[in-house]
Amino acid sequence: MGSYFSVPLAIALAIPLIAGSVVSATTADNVLVWYKTLPKPSWNLPTPIFGPTWSFLYAFLGLASFVVWTQGGFAEQTGPLVLYAVNLVLNLSWMPLFFNKKDFGLAQIDNLATLATAVVLAKQFYRVKPVAGYLLWPYVAFLTFANALNFFHLKNNSVRPIEERPYDSEDKKNPGELGYGGSTTGRTFGEKGYPSGGANACLASPCTGRGRSGRPVFVRAAAPQMKVRAAAVASSRVTPVRAAMSLRQAPVAARFA
Repeated sequence: MGSYFSVPLAIALAIPLIAGSVVSATTADNVLVWYKTLPKPSWNLPTPIFGPTWSFLYAFLGLASFVVWTQGGFAEQTGPLVLYAVNLVLNLSWMPLFFNKKDFGLAQIDNLATLATAVVLAKQFYRVKPVAGYLLWPYVAFLTFANALNFFHLKNNSVRPIEERPYDSEDKKNPGELGYGGSTTGRTFGEKGYPSGGANACLASPCTGRGRSGRPVFVRAAAPQMKVRAAAVASSRVTPVRAAMSLRQAPVAARFA
């Protein structure tokens, strides 16, 4: 009997955990770079907490689905298990909508649908087996928090007046070098949202193009110290990569075109 339960349980746990890990991997770059630039509310949790929290919640989801499955299998629990699958798809869809498409509105709709189906799912699971319903309440609670956080970004970050830290890149290749992926003519943004003309691209004249958020932006150097710093960098034997990195803290002003 132990072997009978161990395999289905392992499968039930693996489905949300593996699916969540795969989808999360597709958004990792934007989580580590783009998301860090977004203003966040004072009540936000530290970013490193979200990963482990979702891992526990996905494990609870899998365990709850297993408990329901033991009460007659798919034949008798078709409704709750189908709703569980729908809820999981909605949950996993949120990450690419928010982090990759950066569509806060569509992500909010998806998040609300996930929360609504999670509440119904918890009630259905409870009717089948109370412990299965209890396992979903932490999930419902955290989805409520996630919806509030999504709404904050929808309200405050949908139209951002400043494209923060345009020189902040984990890529060690100079944006002006061949192979970067953007234009090398200067005064435009490459595909990763950084000036593709190199460290001095925006000093002499405005930069236009698309910023890291994917929105059209217009960036002009707004402080004389940028030129001073650029001149100091140029006079020293510093590589273009380090020049770009040294300029990333200089103040700039941006306007969405």
